Amino acid sequence: MYVELFWLILVFGICVLFSYANLMNTNALDSLIKPIPLKVWIPSMVFTVAAFVYMSIQWIWHVPGDARVLGMYAIIFAGAVSWAPMTMDALHREEKTFSVALSLWVTASGSIGLLVLSCNHPDNPLLIAASAWLVVHHVFVDAIWWYTRWSIPGSSTPLFPMGGEKDKYTNAEYI
Repeated sequence: MYVELFWLILVFGICVLFSYANLMNTNALDSLIKPIPLKVWIPSMVFTVAAFVYMSIQWIWHVPGDARVLGMYAIIFAGAVSWAPMTMDALHREEKTFSVALSLWVTASGSIGLLVLSCNHPDNPLLIAASAWLVVHHVFVDAIWWYTRWSIPGSSTPLFPMGGEKDKYTNAEYI
């Protein structure tokens, strides 16, 4: 058993969940949910949580301990734990800040690192697949798709509107 990784995941996992729960109390929750349709976001999150749990079980109990894995998990948690406070700050400032993007990319970089380390275990293809899914979710769904489409109430419009949104100044609908 990789005890250090177990405690890192337990302690920082609780911190991440607490910070996300705290973010749910904001009055701008709609702006956090709106960038990605729920029919895409919910399955992606379910697969991401399942992949994370599977990977964690593998790295803690089945794969020999590796300090680099501990480091990649620490990087993932550094980004994940900072995302909610940075997002709350951006909402408070009513501007889309670089710190939110940075926290997303820190998490994504840790996920990429875990994928690289998982590829050192070709005998465990599910570990590689779960790591690859984490990369897909953190890079493409969170850091690229969500962040580029996220807009803050009272500030600018999303970078890539998908239709249905209206310009706040002209009330014209985007095509």
